[in-house]
Amino acid sequence: MRREWIFLILAGVILLLFGSIGTQLYVYVNFLLGHDISVSFSVTPQDVWLSDGENTTAKVVATVTTNPFCSAECALSFETNENLVLNETQTILPAIPFRASFLLTSRKYGSGTQVYRAHLACKSSSSLLCRTEGIITTRTVLVTLHYSPTRADQQRIGELSEKFSEENKKFNTLQRSAKSLSAIIENASFLSFTNNSENITLLLTEINNTLVETKRLWETQDLLLLNKQEQALQTRMAAAQEALRNWNESVTHDLKRYYVLLEKLNNTFSAVNEVQRSLFINEDFWMHANNTIVDIGTRISVVAQAQSFSDREAAILSAEALSVALNNSVRASIQEEISRRIKNAQEFERMFCVENCSILVQNVTLLDACSFVERVRERWENSSKINNTQLNNSLNNTNVTLFVPCVVVNITLVSVIRPVFPEINLEMREQEGEVIQNWDIPASQCCSKGECKKCCSECEQLYPIVFLHGHAFNKALSFEYSLDAFSKIQSLLEHDGILEAGAVTMYTAQNHSWKELPFPVSIKASYYVDQFQESENYIVQANSENIETYAVRLKELIERISSLTGRKKVILITHSMGGLVARRYLQLFGSSNVKGLIMIGPPTNGLQDTFAVFCPISGNERECDDLRTGSVFLRKLATAPIIVPTTVIAGSGCDTGGNNGDGVIQLKDTLLQGSKTIIINGTCTNRYPLHTTMLDTDIHPEVYPAIKEEIQIFAKSEDAEHSISER
Repeated sequence: MRREWIFLILAGVILLLFGSIGTQLYVYVNFLLGHDISVSFSVTPQDVWLSDGENTTAKVVATVTTNPFCSAECALSFETNENLVLNETQTILPAIPFRASFLLTSRKYGSGTQVYRAHLACKSSSSLLCRTEGIITTRTVLVTLHYSPTRADQQRIGELSEKFSEENKKFNTLQRSAKSLSAIIENASFLSFTNNSENITLLLTEINNTLVETKRLWETQDLLLLNKQEQALQTRMAAAQEALRNWNESVTHDLKRYYVLLEKLNNTFSAVNEVQRSLFINEDFWMHANNTIVDIGTRISVVAQAQSFSDREAAILSAEALSVALNNSVRASIQEEISRRIKNAQEFERMFCVENCSILVQNVTLLDACSFVERVRERWENSSKINNTQLNNSLNNTNVTLFVPCVVVNITLVSVIRPVFPEINLEMREQEGEVIQNWDIPASQCCSKGECKKCCSECEQLYPIVFLHGHAFNKALSFEYSLDAFSKIQSLLEHDGILEAGAVTMYTAQNHSWKELPFPVSIKASYYVDQFQESENYIVQANSENIETYAVRLKELIERISSLTGRKKVILITHSMGGLVARRYLQLFGSSNVKGLIMIGPPTNGLQDTFAVFCPISGNERECDDLRTGSVFLRKLATAPIIVPTTVIAGSGCDTGGNNGDGVIQLKDTLLQGSKTIIINGTCTNRYPLHTTMLDTDIHPEVYPAIKEEIQIFAKSEDAEHSISER
């Protein structure tokens, strides 16, 4: 019995030893084959339409595939435009999904798109039975929340747009009127206007500040605050209008007084001028007129010296009254003299005239009357029909002044100096310094990572960057493992303003959109996924096809990305076999959807036998057949011209089958005639050849600037056909 127990114990120890060795061997083989960690990450929904502050819940599911003896430490974060909503670390075991949720809340006002970013970073936790390098695998999913106002809010926004535009016009009219009134007062300071400019300026400043604040709020479309601004604006506008109306009435009243005064001054000088043009036969009366004009001049001289408008007005009014009275007196005196002389002369003529009697027309001047009298006198003094005795007897019976000669006083009256009154410019001021605000409904805003821009209507020039992986050395791995190749390059592109949008495969839903986003995006894509239609869509991993099949799938991927982003063309960045997939796509379907092509380590002329023989051991046999140097596929591909700008980034510095290369592909088999070539010098290790490490920007930081520069060149280039002969 004792021996049996010893035997059983030894057998158990041997079994444990072999089990441990077998487990370690299994783990190590998986490690060598690259089966470290694969992450599946999904968020639903990814495209949401809400309004008026509504909210919904987004659900996250994360699954890791790794060594069954491993676990994964995963950091999940969820970022909005403003802040980090969710940030937690979880340990996830293989095949046990991790689930989380977060709240999506739309903005209450305005319209646009908020980009939420769900980010998962996982790495295997090393242990005795878990061999891992702890490489971090990341996944990113964009969630777009589209928000817009309700129908009632849209109607109210339209009303406010018209209202604020009207108030803006009123304000500019008030501003012009105030400036014109201020100019009138400045030009006619002698009128001593009531000056309300300071009060008006204060009211207008308040309105201007209200308009500026309203415009700021207008961009937010916050109806609650905008309604308050409408009330404040109307109240201040009404106060300014009333104050300006009163000021305008006061100035208008004073201006009317001013122009009436000018008219009276003109009347005064018209009367004086008429007196000065009159003829006087009475020197005493002339002296009286002259003295009166001197008095008028004295009164008018007060106008220039008066300190107030009322004093000027009183002086001019008294001068006008005096001048009018003088003018009327002179007119009456002259007319009386004319009438008396003509009446007596005509009476004498009738008494003694027999033939050739003189007839005097009416409305004659004093000189005409004097001439008539002189003619009558001369004729009768020389007449033979009447003797002097008869004439003298007749004269005794008439007015003896009949034949008193008209002696005109030939002395000029004094002149009166006319005071100068400046002209007042009443023209409306030009529209200088006006507040011209645009009250159109603001364009939708798209926000991501703290930056907001006007959403796109046409953003064709923001070409999506599409990363295309290479050959999977282990066909047993999930296609999602292949998506990790470009993670570091994609992260650097995001730092430079190209939004990391995660991955697009046939899994990606077709009912959401990034078309409005004013940001360029970078997208990982996999041709290892297929979709077929039955009663509903089925998505399966299909990485056992030839490269031509992958090229057809790439067409479907590009079409989906074009539909998703609204951009017709993409820029392709490929690694290894992905370059052959892209070139075959271009050969089959043309360049209408591709802006440029960057290929990193492409097997242009295939794999030499030294490496091709190992390809199908763990990889897809059909791919490997196409990758072999001289294959039918490569011979067909060699006939394809270059039809888009193409750049090859090739590795150099490693012994590759006895020739220089990147450790997997010889340099001479990487180069493509007619393309631009960039050489990356490096070294290889037993586990990681330069062919792989060229994608690691920590090891080869020079690769990223080269990629970035080529993207910029492609984006600026004209869309034109590129052939080998042209390049």
